[in-house]
Amino acid sequence: MNCARAARAALVLIATTTPGACRSREPATAPQQAPKVEACAAARAELERFLTAVPRSCHTDPECRAQYVRADPCAAPVVTSSSWSPDGDGVLHKVQETVRAACAAGPVCAPVMVTPSCRLRTCVDNPAPSGVARAFCSPTEGLSWSLSYTVGQEARCDDGAYPRVTATLWSDVDPAVRYVLDLEHPRVGSLLLCKSEGNCTVGSGAVRVTGLRADGFVVELEGTFGGETVRESFLARRCPGDASCG
Repeated sequence: MNCARAARAALVLIATTTPGACRSREPATAPQQAPKVEACAAARAELERFLTAVPRSCHTDPECRAQYVRADPCAAPVVTSSSWSPDGDGVLHKVQETVRAACAAGPVCAPVMVTPSCRLRTCVDNPAPSGVARAFCSPTEGLSWSLSYTVGQEARCDDGAYPRVTATLWSDVDPAVRYVLDLEHPRVGSLLLCKSEGNCTVGSGAVRVTGLRADGFVVELEGTFGGETVRESFLARRCPGDASCG
């Protein structure tokens, strides 16, 4: 019995004096990974916030150029006004260095290529317009349509993407008709250019549906908004939902 008590005492002594033996089984690097990932994500987010404010105004395509400033050779460039140079921007260099220090080095790859273009007086990296078509019921004309397009990003059915040109027709679409949209023909429809939320200009011009597809309309639009003229052909994809007007 004395030998058994002595053995138990020895086991207790070992368990209470060697806690490191249990802790050594835990992965030593796990607690360090999350902070590093979060720091990298925060640094990239700060760089993107900075890049949203760089100059992008333009009148012609040559006034735009692609700038590889995202601190990652595999990332897409930012299309800006040619007048803006990143070389002398100390704030940009500081944010770029924060990204490089916080994020692991990426793989070696070919740079992402874009075609800088000037659309709606804004430099964009996607010259192809994106469009949507929304059906709705007007109080007096029955089924009506709103045909919109954007550049630089996908058009949205909630009209939340800018800049956006919208042709509103107070009737159903007839491919045989060229709709003239101006203040002298208010019952036909309207034409609107919105640079941003609350920053919209009424224009004059014309719109014609040149093709009917199962997913939408092929639209040709031309318009003048003050001193700015736009001409576009685009596919306006139908937004979800069907308007049933009595």
